[in-house]
Order: sequence, then structure tokens, then C-alpha cells
Amino acid sequence: MKKLIAFLITAFLTVTIFAESEKTLIFDGIGVTMPIIHQKITKDGSRNVFTPMVDFNTVVVNKESGFTWQFDIGVGYATTKDIPFYDKERQHGTCVDFEMGFGYSFIRNDDTVLSLLGAFGLTAFSFKGDKSYDYNDMKLSDSEVFGLNWNLGLEGIFIKSLTEKLAFFGALSARWIWTGDEEAKYSKEQDDITYSVSVTREAEYAFAVVPKLGLLWKF
Repeated sequence: MKKLIAFLITAFLTVTIFAESEKTLIFDGIGVTMPIIHQKITKDGSRNVFTPMVDFNTVVVNKESGFTWQFDIGVGYATTKDIPFYDKERQHGTCVDFEMGFGYSFIRNDDTVLSLLGAFGLTAFSFKGDKSYDYNDMKLSDSEVFGLNWNLGLEGIFIKSLTEKLAFFGALSARWIWTGDEEAKYSKEQDDITYSVSVTREAEYAFAVVPKLGLLWKF
């Protein structure tokens, strides 16, 4: 997880530094986002995961052609009541989200930007539990669930200047998650013997709705 965060931050800084400024509007900023992820996991039923995060954004708009691209990284918190074996008790974990999109800005001036983009990215989340639970004739403990989900979707972006350099940023995206396998690890105690178990579960389908709000600095 730490290596993934470091890579995404490096990529974020790189695309910002090398963006051309003469014919473009360039925005960098920070905000908050809360992807709401709905998954159907094999044998486990449906799951809703809420992931409020701090989000770092770059938006670049070509003022002549309207071509627009954006890049963002989110790092934060994840919570769900739907981890197996936990009897609907709310679990807490961490989440990292990356997204890049390309599209067109219908409005593109120094005051207002309105864009529609096709976007792709990935979301990684991890949950760890240290409590023991009875499950059938077994006692389960030390559980860990890790998921890495690739996604594809559409995103609408609205930017409104507040001052010469500061702008409000709002976005809403809908994502289809086409792969969402996850690995679950836990200790199983049965007949006074403790086993370490690792299981890979397949996501039959998953989708997410992702609202974002923040402030951008205009270069």
C-alpha cells in the first residue's frame, strides 16, 4: 500500500510540472471525496463500502480545442458492515484511489469550466480485524481483507473562479468496476488447532458513485 501511494503521488507531481501553460487552463488543488462502492461478492452477498478521502486534483483544459484531462489521487478511510464472519459489525480500514480522465470542456474560460470526461482508474482498500468470532464450529480471528479494483466510467466536472487564482471545484462520476477480486486472510481455530487460511473471492459485479468537492489553484 505504501509503495502504491508513493507511485501515485510521484505521477501526480509529474503531470503537473510538464503541463503546457500557454494555451491551457491549469488547475491544481485539494478536496474531499466519498466513493460509495456497491459490490456483489461470490458467496458473501452484497457489500456497500464507504470511503471518505482527501483528494488531490489536477485539471488541464485546452482553451482552443476544448480537450481536457484530469488526474487525481485520494487517500483516506474505508468502512463497511459487510465483511464476512463479523456479524454485521462495522469494520474500518484504509483506501487509496487513483483516477485519470480525458474528454471535452463545453465551457472553458477564465471564469467557468464545464467538462464531461471518460475516466479510468483503480481503488485499493484494506480491512483488518483483531477480534475473535464464532463461525459454525470454528473460532475465527486476525482477519484481513484486501481488494484492488479497476474501474471505468464517466465524470462531469464544474469549476468556478472565486478570485483571480482560486476556484471552486465540483465533480460527480459513475464507475463500473469490471474486476474486483479480493483476498481474505484469517486464523481458524478448530478442535484446539489453529490454521492460517487465505481465500480469494471473486466480485461478480461492482459499481460506484463518486462525488467530489474542493478548491483549486489556477496557474
